[in-house]
Amino acid sequence: PEADPNFAMPFDGEGDYVDIPSLQYDGSHPLTIEVSVRPDGIPEQYARLVSLPEVYVVANPTYPQFLAVANEDPRRGFSIRAEHQFRPNQNVYLACVYDGKQIELYVDGQRQDGLRTFDSETGELEFGTHPDIGLKDLLPDLGMTIGGNWKGEESFRGLIDEVRISNIARYTEDF
Repeated sequence: PEADPNFAMPFDGEGDYVDIPSLQYDGSHPLTIEVSVRPDGIPEQYARLVSLPEVYVVANPTYPQFLAVANEDPRRGFSIRAEHQFRPNQNVYLACVYDGKQIELYVDGQRQDGLRTFDSETGELEFGTHPDIGLKDLLPDLGMTIGGNWKGEESFRGLIDEVRISNIARYTEDF
């Protein structure tokens, strides 16, 4: 019999995730997070696909769309929402790029607009601004997770494949 060539990681959305504590990020240099995903359905809550401390890619159930998120501190964060809705059981390639000052999201190679700045203390949400983001004061004792967060929450349901983390800003335009 032939071996199955698909080595994608299946996640059931019930608290399972992959923890890679040795892969840490301190915010002092550029970063690119890339991942190929196929969601099984629309999540009931935010579902983290790939996460390093305070820089992560999630599936957002509200719209439903993908988000790239960078939190400058516990009160202030930035997100870019994908322009199109994702569809269950369809593959999509995501790239979250932090160039040391700003965050970008690419969906199937297309740069997404729609940056939002939010303040969790005041609840203020501002659209369209693209300020410099400082990620120096993160949680250096936490490593990367795939398919959920460090608490086993925000779990993803579907397949995750082809995860790549780079210490450079790999993309500056559509690819």
